Amino acid sequence: MTLPIAQTARQRYNLDLTRLPRAPRAARALAQRLNEVRPPDNPARGGEIAAQALLDTIFARVLDLYARQVNPRVLEDARGWLEARLGHDALDRVLRGLAEHFPAARADDPAQALADLLLIWLANENPARA
Repeated sequence: MTLPIAQTARQRYNLDLTRLPRAPRAARALAQRLNEVRPPDNPARGGEIAAQALLDTIFARVLDLYARQVNPRVLEDARGWLEARLGHDALDRVLRGLAEHFPAARADDPAQALADLLLIWLANENPARA
């Protein structure tokens, strides 16, 4: 699974995609579409998009393996940790905001929504994605 594409980016670039594509041809097509709008001094590159999608897939797989092999309650524990720090209402607002800004995020499944939130955070913390 790759990260969902933000609604604002989908609107700005007129994208039908809801998640980053992994396939090289689709990544190149996405880069071409982005470059129609982006400044020419900062072009998107298909290889970089495909690499980011691969990182997303790897991080999602690591999270899945951790849940299967180490702690099946990892996402429930993470939710509890976040609720203890943010409060129940604040966390619900965050998850609703996730669904609003990232429509492909699985808001109907709280555990999956939290996994998407975690993966988005990891992606944003990764300097290789800058």
